Amino acid sequence: MTPAAENRVIALTFRPYEASVPQAVTPVASADSLMFLSETPIATGKMILFKKQNDTEPWVYAGFQSEGDPVLYDVGPVSYGDLASSPVDVTSSGALGKSTIRLTGACGANCPLTRYLTVEHHIPSVWLNLEAHAVETDLDGDGVAELVTSVGTLAETSILRMEQGQLLVASLNRELDAMAVTFMPETQVFAVDYLSREKKPEIFRYENGRLRYIRNYLM
Repeated sequence: MTPAAENRVIALTFRPYEASVPQAVTPVASADSLMFLSETPIATGKMILFKKQNDTEPWVYAGFQSEGDPVLYDVGPVSYGDLASSPVDVTSSGALGKSTIRLTGACGANCPLTRYLTVEHHIPSVWLNLEAHAVETDLDGDGVAELVTSVGTLAETSILRMEQGQLLVASLNRELDAMAVTFMPETQVFAVDYLSREKKPEIFRYENGRLRYIRNYLM
């Protein structure tokens, strides 16, 4: 391989993430129609998981209740089936430089759900709704974690970052014309398998909006 190939750098195109418009949530009209499953205390109140008795499918919903406020807000479905097989994880997050509540669940074997909630004046809203696995990691070492999202058996992987208050996204599969892009969080590198059989799989590392070639890898 030539020195030029070894030093190859690919500039990524980040576009506005159109699905990032905050979604308003509504209070639950009557708790009598709910089957409560669990609750998790958080800094601003608690997250409550429940099912709806009139549902024809076994969706699990999340609700937010602010400390000292009896109103329960329905923030939507976060899992499907029973919690033993499709658990829901509730954590606080500072990814993308924003203070949020992160909910992770699943709607099937390869159907991840990740929601980020913000709370203002005791009222929640869904700030970001992803049908993907999301890894929070500081790719460029600036102290703020980006999101690396992946979905599918042949992984479709994107990087989400904030720039001047706007959420941006770059699809690595599209940028690289790749069949699959797999993120390896332990080493913070991306393994790329190409659509063209003439191109060998490669390893890249993210550096300030670019991907730098590291080496080839064996499948």
